[in-house]
Amino acid sequence: MKEHSHHNHLCQINYAEGPNHGMPLLLLHGATHRWQSLTPITDELCTCFHVYAPDFRGHGSSQKIRGHYFLEDYLADTQSFIQEVIKEPVLLIGHSLGGMIGSMLTASQPSLVRALILIDPPLNLNSLRQLTIGFKDQINLLVQGLRLSRLGLPIHQFIPEQVRHCDPEMLLAMTNQFDEVFKPYKVERFFKQINHPTLLLHGNSAHGSLVSGPDIKRLLDIKHDLVHVEIPNAGHSPIRQNTEATLNAILQFMEKERLITLRENN
Repeated sequence: MKEHSHHNHLCQINYAEGPNHGMPLLLLHGATHRWQSLTPITDELCTCFHVYAPDFRGHGSSQKIRGHYFLEDYLADTQSFIQEVIKEPVLLIGHSLGGMIGSMLTASQPSLVRALILIDPPLNLNSLRQLTIGFKDQINLLVQGLRLSRLGLPIHQFIPEQVRHCDPEMLLAMTNQFDEVFKPYKVERFFKQINHPTLLLHGNSAHGSLVSGPDIKRLLDIKHDLVHVEIPNAGHSPIRQNTEATLNAILQFMEKERLITLRENN
């Protein structure tokens, strides 16, 4: 995977791109992460797809734009990235926040997506709100640490690695402006509009998954052909917690939908 930079009319987006070995596959990471959080699955996916993995604005090496960290902003960046960089419909895999944006994009711009894979996305904003509020004090401490680190104080090593590249203003927006940031996310409405092959991968709520049994039932009532797979021994991060099972579920779904050629070892 080689890193590049793309400037849309909104901001500068950093992204990684693999070799052209098949259909374009867009990977969208979760909140506070960057494209590198998806590396456990990129090597395998690069063997049969043309993989693209951008950093969301305010994350990783993409531009930090204070005051513009709403779901609509991430959605606009993703739409323009497909239209201006990839230039053809994509297979889309999104984890957590990436899954939220993937759902919104597939519902609003169906011609840009071939198939959708959601990895432990929040499906209930009330639950997500409670979770976010529960971590508000810790997030505020992280914000203070990030701000001090950017002033040159030697405290970088005390900040968790995954958030060192985040804009502290993005973290503040997600906690202090939760309702404004996530207001456009209407799960039921989106799934009524999505006619694409869709796979929902999730962990177990006992291990920290954001997907519950009632969430799945609610979506199945709306989208009867939704495929859902629970990844064993995983919570909110199946990609890292059970990479093999996650990859197998992704590739089996792609094969079933005739989006890749059957692997020789199957």
